[in-house]
Amino acid sequence: PRSEVDMASRNGRPAERLQILNEASGSLMSKLHRVEQRLGNKDFSKDMPWVNPNMKKVVMCLQRKFPEYPSLSEVDKMQGPGDLQMQAKQVCHQLEDMYLALQDSVEFIEEAWKLLTEIADDYLSPPFEDLPEVSAAYLDLFCAYVQTILALSQVPDKEMLACFYAYCFQYASGTADVSFTKLAHMLDDTCKDRPTA
Repeated sequence: PRSEVDMASRNGRPAERLQILNEASGSLMSKLHRVEQRLGNKDFSKDMPWVNPNMKKVVMCLQRKFPEYPSLSEVDKMQGPGDLQMQAKQVCHQLEDMYLALQDSVEFIEEAWKLLTEIADDYLSPPFEDLPEVSAAYLDLFCAYVQTILALSQVPDKEMLACFYAYCFQYASGTADVSFTKLAHMLDDTCKDRPTA
C-alpha cells in the first residue's frame, strides 16, 4: 500500500496535497521522536547490532563506505559478517520500524519540497493575502519540512541503522533495498547533523 505522503505527491490539487502532507507530518514527527528517544536511550541502544563488540570491523567498514550501499566483502566472515548473516532476519525485525520511520521522513522531505516549490512557482503569484487558507497551509508545510530535517539530523546512529538494516534485508530476502541510496544520501548530505541541516 502507498503511504499518505506518496499519494499526496501523485494526485490531487495543491491545496489537497498540502492538507495531506500537513496531516502526515504530525505522525511522522512522533515516529522520529520515538526513534531518537529509543536510540538515545543507553538501555535500549546497547542491544543494537552495531554496538556488539564482534561487529567492530563491520562498523568500521560501513562507516568508511557510507553512503554507499552496504557491502562487507572486504571484511573476513569471522570478523562479524558471518554472525550478521545468520541473524539477518532477526536484525531486520529489530530495526524495521525505526528504518521505516527514517524512510518515511525522507519521502516526506522530498515530497514536501516538490510541493512547496510547485506552489511557489505556479500558484502564489497573487499576494498571500488573497489566499489566506492556502498561504497558512503552505507556511505550515514549510515549518513541517524544516522540523523534519532537524529531527532527522538529531537521530543518533541513523547511518548504522540504515546500513545494518539494508545489509540484513538484502541477505534475508535476496534483494537489495531499493530505497537505501536515496535515504543514505539524504542522511549524509542534508540531515547529517544539526549544523548541516
